[in-house]
Amino acid sequence: MQNKRVLMIVGGILGLAVLCCVGVVIFGYIYNEGDDRGGETRNLAGLKVACDGESVPETAEFNTNPGVHPAAIVQHVGGSEYIFVSTSWGFQPAILEKAELVICLDDVQEVVTETCEYTLEDGSGDAAITRISLVADYRLIATQTAELVTEGTVKAIPRECRDEESFTNNASFNLRGDFGEALEPLVGKWVNVPGGE
Repeated sequence: MQNKRVLMIVGGILGLAVLCCVGVVIFGYIYNEGDDRGGETRNLAGLKVACDGESVPETAEFNTNPGVHPAAIVQHVGGSEYIFVSTSWGFQPAILEKAELVICLDDVQEVVTETCEYTLEDGSGDAAITRISLVADYRLIATQTAELVTEGTVKAIPRECRDEESFTNNASFNLRGDFGEALEPLVGKWVNVPGGE
């Protein structure tokens, strides 16, 4: 009886492990390898090498025709490490093969712009909002050729403090600037080329 119980537990654990492995393999195939669109990949990690001057031949050719030219925003975090900056950026390519441009952010600095002090309504104390601007050097690069399109400095300024703010658990928090909002006017003429009227 005792051996039967042990075998049932071990069998259950092994079954669960097999299901997890199968799930990981399927997830990796769907999101990193390819799909039924002719081998197009959803994983954009390959774009990072363009920031180091390497071309990404499987991406789309950049041209200045009217329309949207998909661009990812990548931030250098040290050594050979880059991360994708998640913002309200509306020009992110959906798949690697659609990417035409990459925006590489280097030397990102955080600058405290302002600290706003508030007295909590319930009399439980004070809270503050710290406004942090983000400043970085940027390079707009054509992914297929690794050619530099333009470069400069971007400063992402957070929204202003409001007269009344909501504090979760009465805790102070930081507001950071958004690189997507700040970059759009700087690179818009390449990323979102207006049509001839």
